[in-house]
Amino acid sequence: MTDAAPPFRFTRESRIRIDADGHVWHEGERVLHEGLAKGLAAWVDYDDATGRYVMRNSLDWCFVTVDHTPLVVRRVIPRDGALDLELSDGSTEALRPETLRVAPDGAVYAYVRASSLLARFDRAAAFALLERASPAGHGFALHVDGRDVPLMMLAEGETPPPRPADRPSTSGGEGGTRTPAPLITVTLYTRAGCHLCDDAKDVLDAVRAEDPFALEVVDIDGDPGLRALYSEEVPVIAVAGRKAFKYRLTAQELRARLARERCP
Repeated sequence: MTDAAPPFRFTRESRIRIDADGHVWHEGERVLHEGLAKGLAAWVDYDDATGRYVMRNSLDWCFVTVDHTPLVVRRVIPRDGALDLELSDGSTEALRPETLRVAPDGAVYAYVRASSLLARFDRAAAFALLERASPAGHGFALHVDGRDVPLMMLAEGETPPPRPADRPSTSGGEGGTRTPAPLITVTLYTRAGCHLCDDAKDVLDAVRAEDPFALEVVDIDGDPGLRALYSEEVPVIAVAGRKAFKYRLTAQELRARLARERCP
């Protein structure tokens, strides 16, 4: 299977838009298919050279319009003293508390995908996070990972930049600059009630938080062909369109496979 393609052809300038709530739109219509919307959101990135958001997979890329932030935090999940974030692209990753930014109106932001993209917390997620904060000096701090992390407050009307200031830039786009390097796509073939699938997703999310790749999650029971092919093997994990693992994988195995794909 090759890298999944959207049901419409990419062009460099597109009419794909991500609204302030993290919903994906195409040609003025909201993408209502949940899997497709999450898959498209997983392809979004920021191109430093052009100062624009792009959507890319291993086949193609295009510029996209982002109304506010490219990703939205839907849920804050406590985990053994740490906090995980569930994002609008369907992925889950550990919160990096030092990347948090809080606006005077209570809007909360954090950098995700190894600090490569800015995400805004939706109202419920922001409330769940801020109720864990405590007064500290002239501001507030969040107790996470066994330590108190001061919350960085934004000025009135200030919005964090698309990338943190200390993150190395990448180049892309056109006009003499390098096209954004495509992310490797990892596809998880899964089904409801599959505990091994849940374990595999946890491994994928943990590795993706440090070593970004595009993640596609496919329920085989929604496709008779996939169900016939993988019914006895889920979870199945494909890397760059090639079957790589079934049943179980470790973070070390996945990192090694990603490294081989990047340096064949």
